[in-house]
Amino acid sequence: MASMPVKPERTVRFVLFMGEEQGLLGSRALVQHYRTSGELARVKCMINLDMSGNPQGFGVGGPVGWKQLLDRSCATIRGLDSAAFMGRVSEEIWLHSDHQPFLLAGVPVIYPLSDLGKHVYGCYHSSCDDIHLVDPQAMVNNVRFVGALVYLLAAEGSLPGRFSEEALRNRLIEAGLEQPLRIGGDWPW
Repeated sequence: MASMPVKPERTVRFVLFMGEEQGLLGSRALVQHYRTSGELARVKCMINLDMSGNPQGFGVGGPVGWKQLLDRSCATIRGLDSAAFMGRVSEEIWLHSDHQPFLLAGVPVIYPLSDLGKHVYGCYHSSCDDIHLVDPQAMVNNVRFVGALVYLLAAEGSLPGRFSEEALRNRLIEAGLEQPLRIGGDWPW
């Protein structure tokens, strides 16, 4: 992004987390650091690239306005490459990835909708999980489409808000995530 002629209109931070499989250690620590420093209130959204292949659209866990924004953004991105990008939008919320601490702090989370293929899922988190499973064109498309989304979000006049505590609680219950969060000791209510 630094080498591009057009600069984002908002600050964009790229973060690599460690310790996801050990309990989201890095993302939990960063959210706690942001809470302590007061920076958390400035985080408008978090885009999580977990299990990212060739995006066919984006999922969002956010309050009113975020799905509509992603619908518009996906239509724009689809205009760039309608053969490789389907422009799907989902509001499904899931857990156990580095977006979870941000979501539980009320920060809207976005993630690429990618089907990695049976050959990848059969090896996921096992001894056959290897670099040869990565599709180079899928990674190029991931950079293209997620990058376009980042620029669109950064150029948006105003972004929709964050979850209120009550709205987040209700959304997590609706998604059937209360029990898994309670089991993991992460249910904040």
